[in-house]
This record gives sequence, C-alpha cells and structure tokens, in this order.
Amino acid sequence: MVQAKHHSQRPELQYVGLYDDLDGNNYRSVNTNILFDTDLPRLGLNFSIGVQNLWLTSRKTLRRDGIPVQYMDVNGASILIPMNVCRIHT
Repeated sequence: MVQAKHHSQRPELQYVGLYDDLDGNNYRSVNTNILFDTDLPRLGLNFSIGVQNLWLTSRKTLRRDGIPVQYMDVNGASILIPMNVCRIHT
C-alpha cells in the first residue's frame, strides 16, 4: 500500500500522474464576412468596404476520465501502481 509521508503537516509528493488529455475543449463559431468593391473610373477611385459579424461563439469543456495513463516517481522513472492502490485516502 502506498502512503504519503508527512512533514510539518504537509504531505510530500511521491508520485505524479500523467494524463492523456491533449485538448479537452470543443470550440464553435459562426460568422459572416462581406466585402464590397466599387470602381469610379471618372474620378480614378476604387472603394472597398468590409463588414464582419460574429453571430455565435461557444466553448465547451469535454469530460475527462481522471485516470492517469502512467505514473512517475520523484526520480523521473515511470512506475506502474495497481488501480486499487491509487485512491486518495483522507
């Protein structure tokens, strides 16, 4: 059984969990871009007008399972800990 050592009422870290959550977000947006161009050859002028509108934007955080894919000890070595030992005891 893995137990954390205590020093001055603060537990020391023995292991760090590494998680496979590269991007836990889902982004969506809907926008409109309109560009008007006109030419006035008599005056030698060209006009260009652009309009942009953002109709919808949303961000959703995806659910993560919270289970590490591996563990690493304080020396940087990868270790395997059985799942029944990995629970946090209070």
